[in-house]
Amino acid sequence: MKLFYRRYGHGKPMVILHGLFEMSDTWVGFAKHWDGDFQVILPDMRNHGFSPHSPDHNSQVMADDILELTEELKLRDIILIGYSMGGRVAMNFTQRFPHLVKKLIVIDMAPDRYKPGDFLGEHSYLMKMNLVLDINPSLYNSREELLREVQKFIDNPRLTGLIMKNLKARTGRYEWKFNALALKKYINNLRDYPIDINQQINTPTLFLRAEQSPYIGEKQIEIIKHVFTDHKIITIPGTTHFLQVERPGEVMRAIDEFLQ
Repeated sequence: MKLFYRRYGHGKPMVILHGLFEMSDTWVGFAKHWDGDFQVILPDMRNHGFSPHSPDHNSQVMADDILELTEELKLRDIILIGYSMGGRVAMNFTQRFPHLVKKLIVIDMAPDRYKPGDFLGEHSYLMKMNLVLDINPSLYNSREELLREVQKFIDNPRLTGLIMKNLKARTGRYEWKFNALALKKYINNLRDYPIDINQQINTPTLFLRAEQSPYIGEKQIEIIKHVFTDHKIITIPGTTHFLQVERPGEVMRAIDEFLQ
């Protein structure tokens, strides 16, 4: 699949893969931080932003999309950064195409299968997002009316802002930029491993862990130790899963030190 992407700077290639419900523009601030030393590529993942929609949405096919992008742009020795969903894709890509990746940075995600009960409980983020995906924007007459509906499920202004960025108007009606059906299926299939945990990855890898997030716990750390032969885990204190928004400077510094 041919993805929409943004490009900043010149030099060695860096590719940043965004998370679920995000778009490439979420990471522009980070791209500008590195564009003096790197050519930073920010793709919209399939079913997000300006990229095409497809009923297929999993780590394997999304990694295939990134391979197509690297071939189009003739990228080698990539610094590959993936956040959340993008982290799962980045791990899959690195395991299957290690000759293309110089260093891997995974932000608050692990090579684990997550049971629905772990993150789909009544008050969990993913359960709330599941409810949002059931909203049909075409039934609402204004952004304000739709926002009030979203706020019935999401009480975090940062999340409601992220969701509302995905709203677009067409022929007098609203619709989502993302593919709601495909993303709902993806959320409910997080029980699948994003990689083969019996195949080791030798690429130097940094895992950035949010202190208050459940995605990298003791179980996941043991899997990381088993799969990644050259890895480092850094915890960003006082952060939730949205650490790149809550502590962007600390996230950038940790990655800068790893790249040096």
